Amino acid sequence: MVRYWYSGRILEVLVPFWSHGRVLRVLVPYWYCGRVLEVMVRYWYSGRILEVLVPFWYHGRVLRVLVPYWYCGRVLEVLGPFWYCGRVLRALVPYWYCGRVL
Repeated sequence: MVRYWYSGRILEVLVPFWSHGRVLRVLVPYWYCGRVLEVMVRYWYSGRILEVLVPFWYHGRVLRVLVPYWYCGRVLEVLGPFWYCGRVLRALVPYWYCGRVL
């Protein structure tokens, strides 16, 4: 189950995540209409919390997610709905090891 909350300037995304018990931290900026915002994404694995600040670029009606991710050389995918201003946007975010960025 993927849940999203948007209230004011903070978007909180709760996503279950399996990372073999390891805790990763990625810090990246969030831009929307030229204003800098922060998005905190919490991942739960066996009671552990993984906090990630994810970059979101919003250009008109298109929400694009560019996320660099490094973990175990595996390819992980997250498919989930994004709610903003009553519109439902979907983003498929592949995560690549070796520093590749979607």
